[in-house]
Amino acid sequence: MAALAVALTAAGRITANVEYRRLGPGAYRQLLDDVRRPRAASTRRSHPGIPRAATSRSGSPRAGAPELPSGSAPSATSRAAARERPGPDAVREFLGDPPDYDAADAARMLPLGVPQLLVHGTRDDRIPIEHARAYDDRAGAECRLLKLEGADHFDVIDPRHPDFAKIVDALPR
Repeated sequence: MAALAVALTAAGRITANVEYRRLGPGAYRQLLDDVRRPRAASTRRSHPGIPRAATSRSGSPRAGAPELPSGSAPSATSRAAARERPGPDAVREFLGDPPDYDAADAARMLPLGVPQLLVHGTRDDRIPIEHARAYDDRAGAECRLLKLEGADHFDVIDPRHPDFAKIVDALPR
C-alpha cells in the first residue's frame, strides 16, 4: 500500500495509508479503532483520507466531510467472504472463531453518507468481483465501482499497472 499512497500523492491526491496492529483472530474491534483514529484526525484537519479498511458507522465520516473512502478488492459481506474463503481463511482470522459476521460487515454499515470508490480487478482470484458488485449495488449512488479488466487482486494497488491512471482519474483532486 505504501507504493500506492506515494504514487497517488505524486499524482496530486491527498492520501492516508492507515496501518493497524496485527493482534490475532477476533481482534477486529481494536483493528477498526486503529483505522478510525487517523480518519477522525484527517476529518478534523479537513484533509481527505483514502483508507483501505472499512470502519463502523460510528467511525464513518460525517455527511459532507471531504473524504472519498476507497477499497481495493473489497468483500460485500463477511458471510459471503467466509463462503469464498479468501486467502488462508481471512474472515476467521479477522473475526475470530466462531466469527461474529454482523459485527464488522461493510454492507451493514451503509449508508456511509460520503462518496466511495471501489477498485476491483476482473481476474481477482481471492475476492470475486461479485462481492464488489453486491456492495456497489447496495450502496447506490454514493458508491462507484471501477473495474480493471484483466487485473488481479494485487494489480489494483500497483502503481506500475497499465490502468493505474484510471484509478487516479477516478479520485477527486
